[in-house]
Amino acid sequence: MAKAAVLITYREILGKEPELPALHKILKKYERREVIFLLAKVNCLLGTWQNAPYYELDERFSNYLLGDFHLQLKELRRASDTRVVFSRFTLLYLIKQACIACPEKGAQVNTRRAHSEIGICCLMANDLVLPFVPKETDGTLERLTNLLPFSDYVSQEHYSMEIGRTQIILDEILKLPLLAARSDFVDIEVLFQKWKQTLRLRSCVAPILPNRRFQATR
Repeated sequence: MAKAAVLITYREILGKEPELPALHKILKKYERREVIFLLAKVNCLLGTWQNAPYYELDERFSNYLLGDFHLQLKELRRASDTRVVFSRFTLLYLIKQACIACPEKGAQVNTRRAHSEIGICCLMANDLVLPFVPKETDGTLERLTNLLPFSDYVSQEHYSMEIGRTQIILDEILKLPLLAARSDFVDIEVLFQKWKQTLRLRSCVAPILPNRRFQATR
């Protein structure tokens, strides 16, 4: 039977409330594409869109990205085996914040310290993504306000709608002059076509490459 995952938060690990300016201060150090690429890789490897938490892999990633807090993480997971650091919900939120705060040119995310700071950002996002901490005394309006972000960030498995939305992005949004004129603009459709062509060429060339090991042992 599937178990619902519970996010590990910055508040639990560091004992204080995170603030959006503090999150942006970290993100401003690093190049936008670098941060988005790292978060996208984590999202892909965890398969978060499937809405089925991969607890073991989440633990491995968080122990690396949050190595300074591995004892606190271990304690929380000992108390409950459903605790996770990463979710589609907060990774997409953090990618949005990276788009806002990260510069076009900045530091590369290729050091242990950089990875640790992105790990901290993931924890902060787990708190900041909700407008406020839910309480038992919350009324209907407060509860709905906290639920609204889930409709944007959590996969609802409405694949036909997602395909249609992507088609609109490719056909209409990317063609807007205001967007195309930006210095950091990337035409996703053109980039995808280039990669597809590269992969096609590789698949054609690979079978005819010489088997060096075979030739060396004949």
